[in-house]
Amino acid sequence: MLSFDAGTTPKDTILDALDADKDIAEHGGYYMRLTGNDAHVVRSLVNRGIDSHLEGILFEGTPKVEGSTLTLTVKPESVPVLLRRLWEACDSGPYEREVAEVPFDEETFRVEAFGLRSSILHSLGIEEI
Repeated sequence: MLSFDAGTTPKDTILDALDADKDIAEHGGYYMRLTGNDAHVVRSLVNRGIDSHLEGILFEGTPKVEGSTLTLTVKPESVPVLLRRLWEACDSGPYEREVAEVPFDEETFRVEAFGLRSSILHSLGIEEI
């Protein structure tokens, strides 16, 4: 497992890990099936569209919402964008959300974003400490 300081994993390292994962090649991207708070956090970050870095999050196919479950496949080149937005959300960045999208407070949002980022990186063989 590769280790980096929190929030510092290089984009190229993430892309290399994605390239090496056979499941990602099979799905055409990073497949996620999210429920609860994780689904709310991702929906909120994705719905921001193009950000100040002039990047958006692209999908293979169309994300599906069934009840409280969000199923989506993030294109490999967009996974670093999602991870950056998760870091910005859990770091000290401004807390932006639509009240209707995220039914919890700022601290919960930050904790959930950090946990989701850590889980995604861990699944790619990357640890941030």
